[in-house]
Amino acid sequence: MISIPMEIDLPKPSFKSNKSVEECIIERESVRRYSDRKIEIEKVSLILWAAQGMKGLKKTVPSAGATYPLEIYITLKDMGYFHYNYHKH
Repeated sequence: MISIPMEIDLPKPSFKSNKSVEECIIERESVRRYSDRKIEIEKVSLILWAAQGMKGLKKTVPSAGATYPLEIYITLKDMGYFHYNYHKH
């Protein structure tokens, strides 16, 4: 029987980058063919934080009327679905 954790501890996001915002925008492209390549937990952590995390007492993204209706889930192959809990990140 496989033991699956109920929670995954995410590392604190790293804000160090060698690329400017402009370089990231220029290099951005859509992907239509997905690979089985694993994404490092540090990158997942940063993506989740940027999408719906907290910076101090405020969220990283605005919301009309401060309702924040977005809930983020992530699927991990062979492990299931996980809800992103921004309060614990």
